[in-house]
Amino acid sequence: MPYSQIVGDCNPSHPSHWIMQRSRRGGPLTRFDSRHEDNPELFDQRTGRMTAEGRRRVGALKRLTGTRLQRLYHGLWVLPEGAIYDVFDETKHKVAAFRPDGLWPRAVGIDPFGAFVAALWIAFDPKASILNVYREYREPFGLTVAGHSENMKKLTGSEPVFAWVCGAKSERAWRNEFEAAGIPVIEPPIHEVWLGIDRVYQLLAEFRLVIHDSCPGLLSEIGDYRRKMTADGTPTENIDRKDDFHLLDCLRYVIAHLTQPTERGELVYAPSKIGPDY
Repeated sequence: MPYSQIVGDCNPSHPSHWIMQRSRRGGPLTRFDSRHEDNPELFDQRTGRMTAEGRRRVGALKRLTGTRLQRLYHGLWVLPEGAIYDVFDETKHKVAAFRPDGLWPRAVGIDPFGAFVAALWIAFDPKASILNVYREYREPFGLTVAGHSENMKKLTGSEPVFAWVCGAKSERAWRNEFEAAGIPVIEPPIHEVWLGIDRVYQLLAEFRLVIHDSCPGLLSEIGDYRRKMTADGTPTENIDRKDDFHLLDCLRYVIAHLTQPTERGELVYAPSKIGPDY
């Protein structure tokens, strides 16, 4: 053959899945939608009638409910049940990548520990009052902290980063390692996971946070971020596969810093008279 190719198949997942992102961009990945009717084990290709095997397997799919029915029977790419960032709208929150203005202030969130070390860069557009997530970093844990730090500094270049926000409360030792490697990291001001999620959610709901399409990993994580469900389909307060979402942890850390209320002080001049008048 004059060329080589890789062919794969999958069931539908969330709308921001990396396969959907690549297929929308065109280029080397082409996506073909298939139907149950295309499977000769399920439907007779001459008559179009369902086979006995089709009645058994497709009948089971018809009895599904919610997201599983939409994905596995109807073939739709939809958010999972219990989606945490259900307010996320790809048509509004994902924007074409661009280089932020050199004067826009920037902050970086770092998740220093886990199967991957990750980081996100955010730039603030002061005119539109919008935070732009414009760069992501996600590399296996095997590299040293000094190596990860060097990679992050190279990506940053001369950009004006005013805060590097790193890790959870229990990851103080990792912050020390990044400090020693030349990145002046600070601790996030809050550590309660759901409080951090709420701050990110609020920015998305108000359309004050957008994600550049140069961050496919973060976009994919948002689409797959969900609560654990009980057997009867009730969402719980636990996050499904919580340790897999390194980029979302970065986002939570840096947003906690950027949205933390600050105390205001003022000097009050109120002179009072001492002693009698002369």
